[in-house]
Amino acid sequence: MLNNYEKIAQGEFCQVLASPDVIGLLKVHAEKNAKSKKEAKKIVDILQRLADFGLQQVNNKEQFRREGKFPTGKHGLPVFVCKAWQLRVYGGFATIKGVKFFICEEAVIKQKNKANPSVLDRVGSRLGEYQ
Repeated sequence: MLNNYEKIAQGEFCQVLASPDVIGLLKVHAEKNAKSKKEAKKIVDILQRLADFGLQQVNNKEQFRREGKFPTGKHGLPVFVCKAWQLRVYGGFATIKGVKFFICEEAVIKQKNKANPSVLDRVGSRLGEYQ
């Protein structure tokens, strides 16, 4: 199920996997200019801190926060966003075969400050497949 996903961070708290779409957008964004490269690096740095220390150490609401719970089957799963300027990476937690993961399902370059509800629903639905 996660065969095409790339590990972008690993630590004591969890492993961070990113979908091919997320990897692609991060690479394209990083190649635009120096500012965009810093934004992409900041996303990876925040996710590495999450992998190392967990949610307690990623407590800057401007960089990483829960966007809400989104329905997947019987349960609503929390969807999180990792932010660097207008670059957003959406994902959530899943435990697979006893290993805790943060799975980055979708990335967007936002045009508006409000999150797109269809992106959040899509991420919640994909995360539900791992539960």
